[in-house]
Amino acid sequence: MANKIKDKYDAIIVGGGHNGLVAAAYLGKAGLDTLVVEKRDLLGGCCVTEEDIFPGYKISATSYVSSLFHPKIIKELDLHENGLEFITRDPPSFTPFLSGDHLFSWQEMGKTVSDISRFSKRDAEAYPRYEATLSRISEFIDPLLLMTPPDHLSNSMGNLWDVLKMSKSARQLDHNDMRVLMQLMSCSASDFLNQWFESEEVKSTLATDGIIGAYAGVETPGTAYVLLHHVMGGVTDTDGEFHRGRWAYVKGGMGGIPDAIVNYTTSNNLNVDYLTGTSINEIVVDDSKVQGVRLDNGNMIEADIVASGVDPNITYLKLIDDDHLHPDFVRNIENYRFRGATTKVNLVLSELPDFNCIQETQRGPQHNGTIHVCEDMEYMETAWEDAKHGRTSQNPILECTIPSVYDNTLVPDGSGHHVMNIFVLYGPKELKDNNWNTEGPKFLSRVIDTLEKYAPNIPGSIVHKQIITPDDLESKYSLTGGCIFHGSMGLDQLFSARPLPGYAQYRGPIKGLYMCGSGTHPGGGVTGIPGHNAAREILKDR
Repeated sequence: MANKIKDKYDAIIVGGGHNGLVAAAYLGKAGLDTLVVEKRDLLGGCCVTEEDIFPGYKISATSYVSSLFHPKIIKELDLHENGLEFITRDPPSFTPFLSGDHLFSWQEMGKTVSDISRFSKRDAEAYPRYEATLSRISEFIDPLLLMTPPDHLSNSMGNLWDVLKMSKSARQLDHNDMRVLMQLMSCSASDFLNQWFESEEVKSTLATDGIIGAYAGVETPGTAYVLLHHVMGGVTDTDGEFHRGRWAYVKGGMGGIPDAIVNYTTSNNLNVDYLTGTSINEIVVDDSKVQGVRLDNGNMIEADIVASGVDPNITYLKLIDDDHLHPDFVRNIENYRFRGATTKVNLVLSELPDFNCIQETQRGPQHNGTIHVCEDMEYMETAWEDAKHGRTSQNPILECTIPSVYDNTLVPDGSGHHVMNIFVLYGPKELKDNNWNTEGPKFLSRVIDTLEKYAPNIPGSIVHKQIITPDDLESKYSLTGGCIFHGSMGLDQLFSARPLPGYAQYRGPIKGLYMCGSGTHPGGGVTGIPGHNAAREILKDR
């Protein structure tokens, strides 16, 4: 996007990811003259629809489904009125197994329970209680997502009031729910699910939410929280009604979210400018205050406020001179964990998958939602064991979606083709005695070979194929270590410790410097919340 860029702004946003765009929209709404600077030609960061990967096709290259984007932001920025459209799926998920069996989850609880009962009567009885418990805990956590984490060393009245509000909110949980919450914050996904279920089919399907984006296996402590993080969202319909637990496609691809945010600022004539295809080389600091940014062409744009939507590693170790930061702070950022093991595969298919367990290439419920390849818990942990030792998984875990079954705008008219997006675990960023230039094509072939075991027609139906490696995530999408969350989501890097204790209030250690990306509370995913919360704190200081 090209605007006539001024020499000075009230605020500059570093990075045009969805969180940066949300922050810019709120600042513009409050009357601040705001500039967003994005190194790519496309706004949205990892929440994008790309049309140059396979010309004629719209590909959600990285993020691929939506649930966590907050309803408050949708309402306040009129995103539905500015083009955002969610498409809910039913059934939401389908898991095929090599045995020839399969498991569906449906929007209707009774149908899901019936499907689970084929594997375990006990699990079928437990599942409604499991869902209800996670729903209650999600409702408890909801207000915490929108709050600025308290600084445990601060004695300010506002800080103490926030702590009191948290304590009061916790009283809504009974002793059993509090016990479950503590388990979710500390246990592995495996240990947590073993308390509820006995069927490997049920446990492995649910466990995928605990490892998506994590550098961890299902038996790694802390993955139960990642599971909760992925199930506490929902979909807000055009009437403003929130449907907890649902995931949706975005009409036209994930780029529909940033497009709607930009449409909001332009349709309301807000003073928000967008500079794309331009990198920031430096956040300029003088006399312990930010002065603006210096672009890759050497030009400086002044601002008293700079909010970074990129991760803490890039912000503090690459864009700011060490002389402006305390050595202890620099050392702590250097020790912040960014390890990623995520790859993404995008395919164009000439026909829909013909699964061994449901043999039909015409659209059926098996094509509607997320397709899990996760066989059992041992399969999943073995995949992680490979990654832990610097190898790509011999038998990868796959989470596949085919959004074109609902949205034919993604493919050329009359082609009959379909887009398949595949989130693949594990592909560690750091490979032992190997590199992604040579391993990438091999791993792509292994992903396709894995799919063939469940749907034999897939290899012959591939029209186009692409793998996005951890190297690509780091170089093209500015994700340090290929970590899609802007930092691991362990207990030591959450809430008041994200990114560091004392700096979790969206303010950096330099006057006028703020953080508005996923490296702040509440963390990764397409939520918009870090941008919303950071803008609130900027305006409060203003």
